[in-house]
Amino acid sequence: MNYLAFEPLLIEHLKALPFKAVLSSEQLSVLEEKCQPTPAAHVIYLGDRVDETAQAGLYSRVKQHWMVTVTVRYVSTSNARQQAGELMGAVLTHLQGWKPPAELGCVKRVNANTMPLYKNGYAYFPLVFETSLKIEGT
Repeated sequence: MNYLAFEPLLIEHLKALPFKAVLSSEQLSVLEEKCQPTPAAHVIYLGDRVDETAQAGLYSRVKQHWMVTVTVRYVSTSNARQQAGELMGAVLTHLQGWKPPAELGCVKRVNANTMPLYKNGYAYFPLVFETSLKIEGT
């Protein structure tokens, strides 16, 4: 079992949207901010939460949280919000309720608990999604 199998599925699914790039956190770690392509979607694993455990710990269901940050270049904040708003709407309609293959549950939106960030000519708008994964021990 690949515990992080959702990441490549999510990245591939987002490539259907009008982004110049869909980047993983690994790719972001080596990317210079001033050279990043935009508009872009950044996919970042935020961790998990054990939802339920049964049969003396042999079985558990885990909720994984993944952030998709819509990133745009901006001259003014209103310009950035207009472009990002359209892309965010596209991400929401494309991901909410999507059932990825394999043992993963349907994708649901959850609270981001992170404010948009405007930095060095780029605007970052976070959206957080949740999927579930069933784990069975031996």
